[in-house]
Amino acid sequence: MNYCSVILLLFVTNFVCGRRTEENLLHHIGPQKPPSKNTGGDFMQLLVNRDLPQYSNSKGFILYEISSRAWLYELKEKYGTRINSLADIPLSEFYELKAGGVDMVWMQGIWKIGNYGVQLDRKDPKSREFFLEKLPDCTDADIIGSPYAVVEYSVNDELGGDRGLKALREKLKAADLKLMLDFVPNHMAVDCIWSNDLSKREYFVLAPPEERANPSPDLYLPDGRAYGRDPYSGAWKDSAQLNYWNQSLRNAMICNLMKVASMCDGIRVDMAMLILNDVIEKTWGDILRKNHYNRPDKEFWEEAIQKLRLTYPNTILMAEVYWNLDQQLQDLGFDATYDKTLYDIIHSNNLDNIRSYLSSKSEQFLAHSAHFVENHDEPRATKYFGSRAIANSAASISFTLPGIRFQFHGEWQGKKNQLDIHLRRAAWEPEDPETLAFYNKLNQILSHDIFHQGNWSYINIEKEQQPEAWRLMAWKWRWIDTSDNNKVIYRLVVINHSDSQGIGCIPFDEAVAEMDNIELVELFTGSSFPKSRQSDNQICFVVEPWSLQIFAY
Repeated sequence: MNYCSVILLLFVTNFVCGRRTEENLLHHIGPQKPPSKNTGGDFMQLLVNRDLPQYSNSKGFILYEISSRAWLYELKEKYGTRINSLADIPLSEFYELKAGGVDMVWMQGIWKIGNYGVQLDRKDPKSREFFLEKLPDCTDADIIGSPYAVVEYSVNDELGGDRGLKALREKLKAADLKLMLDFVPNHMAVDCIWSNDLSKREYFVLAPPEERANPSPDLYLPDGRAYGRDPYSGAWKDSAQLNYWNQSLRNAMICNLMKVASMCDGIRVDMAMLILNDVIEKTWGDILRKNHYNRPDKEFWEEAIQKLRLTYPNTILMAEVYWNLDQQLQDLGFDATYDKTLYDIIHSNNLDNIRSYLSSKSEQFLAHSAHFVENHDEPRATKYFGSRAIANSAASISFTLPGIRFQFHGEWQGKKNQLDIHLRRAAWEPEDPETLAFYNKLNQILSHDIFHQGNWSYINIEKEQQPEAWRLMAWKWRWIDTSDNNKVIYRLVVINHSDSQGIGCIPFDEAVAEMDNIELVELFTGSSFPKSRQSDNQICFVVEPWSLQIFAY
């Protein structure tokens, strides 16, 4: 059988013949039942009936980010004024997330913030102009201050305080969901609990002695404390920079880290690379030496993570990181790091660069990475990538890899209007039902244990004899199901991240090693067809633009 005949047979088989029944398809993606609305205690059969494994034994899970204060405002609008605390969030909201495939919820921005940053945001003309661009009918009440100008690591009273968090954890546990919280190591709020304590003054980076009488307002507060910043930005004027060359500050921040760990299952570390010694050297080294501080021999994260693991060995640490410093942070002990490089490469739509990146990365590196197409710092995916189709194709690449599948509140609904972290709401827009249907199906498929505990490998699709195969990328997952007589199962992912149809084949041996006869089930359509090593030395695909196929066998 020649190449064209194989393609024609596959096309007809895939789109005309052999639709599986829903029952057989659910064997491959897991059961799904709608939520029960009859009684408060009769909740849905959960899509994923498993505890989150220890990270060292997991190849991936879905993390769902929610802007906490904005979500409470949203729920007040949805349910009425009774939603005044984390404790008031209906349990059904968390069951809905669980049914959507979520394993862990990141309640972003729950810590106490001060009045200084809020008033700064409301009074600064440039900030006001920016907020009006995001939210044309923005009022003072909508401007709530950055959650990353932390006063102390206690829960914001607007969210019900520590008691509200305790009630939230009980509800998350009832829904079989884990909790992630923020840790912000680089800086604290200008009006944080240490700001007026003279014994803690050296916790902050201070202007050099010769400049303290008249510190630069672009770099320093009037009291001589430096504003928080990174090496490439201007000052973040709602924050004061911490001094990690001071061991007393290091000890205090390790205590804060331990406190956060006692309240959750995972910690997202804001701008974790900023307190690497090399970055501090670049940003603050000259100033710190003028203040008689010397560069420490040991990285803060090495010291902090070692102490954390003694008490909280299973806490998942996820680092926000840029500038290609992700591997360094993984080496220092972070369980996962942002994969901003992949995000940028996918946005370029250069298939050779995407293939080169993925084929060069080890399964271990990818499994310890957090993949995303949007979050609170980035634009909404549909807007950033240019269309629903391209954004969903980017999600197909990102979330079928090993690692944390990092999804943001509103992403499932195809939202385009960004929710700024200083605001309690974004401009209203309707949900996109097609994007919602896509995420419902994708996350159902990803709920299978193979995508959490299986082994991943990249597949190189030969292109010289297949002129349209250059549009395709492929990888597979393999897993031994010990609950079913050590049955070996596979998932084969084929993605066309381009604007025209892709056609290509892979050798049978690339797809499966153990079996001579397999039945492929395409999980998005339910189509199925048998393949035999003896008669079919290739498995071929026809994939439409910006689309994926996931085969179970």
